[in-house]
Amino acid sequence: MPMAARVRRIKDAKKTESSAALPPFGPAPLLKGEDAVAYDDLLARVSAGVKPADIIEEMWVRDVVDLTWEIVRYRRLKAAFINANA
Repeated sequence: MPMAARVRRIKDAKKTESSAALPPFGPAPLLKGEDAVAYDDLLARVSAGVKPADIIEEMWVRDVVDLTWEIVRYRRLKAAFINANA
């Protein structure tokens, strides 16, 4: 099953939970207060664009999404740090 379809199925089944776990990759690497829906949306959009053909490509998609999420997080933290100390 393609990752995008899996994400949609999990999101439908677990709407009240924070970010859905995507076996075998585990839960999303979210910090307290981060938007699980935004992470899931990013994962679904990247998966839809890449259309991973096998488990290896699914792992790469997950890595790209997780690293992109970290970059955005660090940029947000950097801006908050500079603003707090300006």
